[in-house]
Amino acid sequence: MNSYELRVRAFEENDINRECKFMPDHENFQLHLDALIEDISSLKQIAKAENHGSYITIETQTELHECLAIMNPVFSSYICKIRYVSLTKA
Repeated sequence: MNSYELRVRAFEENDINRECKFMPDHENFQLHLDALIEDISSLKQIAKAENHGSYITIETQTELHECLAIMNPVFSSYICKIRYVSLTKA
């Protein structure tokens, strides 16, 4: 089993672009983060995803680059609310 640390951050004003024209309500960040973690957990290749405050632990049988590719469609759903920062070996 491989363990990874996923780091994300809230959408910021400098992230505004053609696809994301407005700032999300920062009061809803935790709600969106919880939904992101739930969506990642529901992926069949992911054994576990757990919030640890400043990072999310991911447990999976896949290698790092495969894990990121598997989660990429999930990140696309949250692109205007949460930004991916990094995925590293725990």
